[in-house]
Amino acid sequence: MTQVKHTTATISLADGKSSRVARLLLAAILFAAVAVRLAYPSLIAVEHFDEGVYASNHWFDAEDDYRYPDRHLYAPPLLPSLAELSILVFGVSPLGCMLVNLAAGVFTVGLIWWVARQWFGTTAAIAAATLAALSDVHLVYSRTLLTDPLLCFWMLLAVYWIWESFRRPGPLKIIAAAMATALAWWTKYNGWLPLAVGIAGLIPWMILVKPPQRSAGRMLASWFVIALLAALLWSPALSNLQPYGGYSAVAENHRSYLVGLTGWFHSLWQQIENHRYLDGWLSASSVGLALLLSAISCRFGNRRDLGNNVAPDGNIASPQDANAGHADAGVTTVLQRSTSGGCGPSWLLTIGLVSLLLGGASLIGSSPLLGIVAAGGILSTLLPARRGEAVSDVEADRSLAGWLLAAWFCGLLVATPLYLPFYPRLTLPWLVSAWLGAGAAAEGWVRICRHVDQNRARTTSPGGTARAHLVPVGCVLVSGMMVVSSSGRLSAHRVPGWQDRTGIRTIADQIVRDAGEHSALSGKDRSEQFVVYVYAEPALFFHIRAQGVLAGPVTDLDFVHPRAPRLPLPTFFVAGPHAHSSETFRQQWTQYGDHFELVGTYAYAPSDLVLLNKYPPRTLDALNERPLEEVRLYLAE
Repeated sequence: MTQVKHTTATISLADGKSSRVARLLLAAILFAAVAVRLAYPSLIAVEHFDEGVYASNHWFDAEDDYRYPDRHLYAPPLLPSLAELSILVFGVSPLGCMLVNLAAGVFTVGLIWWVARQWFGTTAAIAAATLAALSDVHLVYSRTLLTDPLLCFWMLLAVYWIWESFRRPGPLKIIAAAMATALAWWTKYNGWLPLAVGIAGLIPWMILVKPPQRSAGRMLASWFVIALLAALLWSPALSNLQPYGGYSAVAENHRSYLVGLTGWFHSLWQQIENHRYLDGWLSASSVGLALLLSAISCRFGNRRDLGNNVAPDGNIASPQDANAGHADAGVTTVLQRSTSGGCGPSWLLTIGLVSLLLGGASLIGSSPLLGIVAAGGILSTLLPARRGEAVSDVEADRSLAGWLLAAWFCGLLVATPLYLPFYPRLTLPWLVSAWLGAGAAAEGWVRICRHVDQNRARTTSPGGTARAHLVPVGCVLVSGMMVVSSSGRLSAHRVPGWQDRTGIRTIADQIVRDAGEHSALSGKDRSEQFVVYVYAEPALFFHIRAQGVLAGPVTDLDFVHPRAPRLPLPTFFVAGPHAHSSETFRQQWTQYGDHFELVGTYAYAPSDLVLLNKYPPRTLDALNERPLEEVRLYLAE
């Protein structure tokens, strides 16, 4: 009895220390997430075609339906509306344009910590949040005005509330799940994905795991109500599409991006290469750092940080583990040592594994390695330790989360390569599931380490510790060779999210200056000097319009037709890379080209974000210089 009381007191004392350490680690992770996303704000600018579409809502009024032409083909109205609100509040600045996704990126890190903690425990939460905070791919897109970072936030929130509504059905949880799903749907047309994840994960869980006390009918009813409410909340967006051909016009546009089953393997491989190309030192180090920080959080909290190993009353969920801890005072002593100092066998193994993860991420890329680790972590969560009537609520909830995560991970792993591989951002939702799966793997590793320490306490060997030191030393050496062999690639890419994306904004400044000089009206207000028509370059249009110049987007050259009305202002025309690659534009230029006088030609180097939409990573790696894009300014007759 004395040993039992002593052990319980030790666990209680460790709890406060554990929670403090976990909070400090979370604060550090969130600080890192904010710091890397807000670093070098002067290098951020609207550059991507879709960014220009979403940001340019600000320049249109009721006559144009308050939106860029054909915006409905690219995204529902939520992100453009939020971007417009941000610009109104903070101005046309990098912060004003990108604040929505900068905030969504940071909030996603905090949310993934919460979801992983509820599903798999604190150690999993620390690991998953670390991976999210330092992900180069997520960092790149968090500093853009594209839909995918915001979609990831809503999707993660929706899947979490779907899980909550399954485990303990209730009207508030169902409403929360439906609202989060609807917000994802309002952000991107595939925002219904949480519903697919919910039903695809629920059905196998009900067949293989569901304890008798859980009602399958109630859970299925919860899903149907969530789906119905989400569809009703999204219906205004669907209604708004009717004047523009309805959703069929959007679906027809999306079909042009499909490669189907015949192109699946090629698309998958190029997406893997896309992730490797966007890998920098942050991602390479995050995989090992995630395991190290999760192990640290558990070390200072005894065994209580293995959240789902602890029953609601505060006792260890596994009777076998509890009895083992009480039966042997040596085990208790070693566990106390492992949480307060020293370097036991489990820490030697952890150091070795951290080294191998760092080397592996450097060699093959962090995302492929993360996918392998996540697959193992997800598999470990699918089935509880005890089956049938003995399955506890904690184990049932954990396995339900595992099945939802498996549906998310595997479903997107199969579906994403069905699209053209020139859009790495399409893989972001899959990446979120990989972070959670890797978090589950980290939690499983810490659990293994606990058993290693317990077994070590019972069978101590004088030479065991000396031999155990050889393992991490060997792992560090192997890891060092892998890092050195990959250092050239990682150093070349550095931190891809901090690349200069201001090239097209600089071109816009030059165009406005040259058009002003050419119009010979530089003494008047620029908005009264001239007008600029921009062909299929919404990002360029945004930056020209942001300077107060009267500008408009065009999709044809009919404004120079002899019978077209003429503006009483000098009229300029801008054609960029999208025009030059368009067969329609070339045909129109054959007809109207003699109505234009070339004023200037400008070249700029797009960032990798834009180049990967056009070139495979291998092509970019083989080039000695970054490809240049050309923009031309003409004076229209």
